[in-house]
Amino acid sequence: MESKPLPVLTEDCPCTRNCPRHGNCVECVKNHRAKGVPACFFSPEGEALHDRSFAALFRDKGLMDP
Repeated sequence: MESKPLPVLTEDCPCTRNCPRHGNCVECVKNHRAKGVPACFFSPEGEALHDRSFAALFRDKGLMDP
């Protein structure tokens, strides 16, 4: 099966970082898989903390006590 390139969606990308994967969600998640959660998964306030752990994401989304 031949795969097609995915569109780059820079106008929909909520990440505030300027990186080569900006707007390319698949490449972004692939890159972050071993490092933690991509910044775009967080609220603007959560992203500003620069903690990309799953625990930080759960706190940011109200799924875990601070």
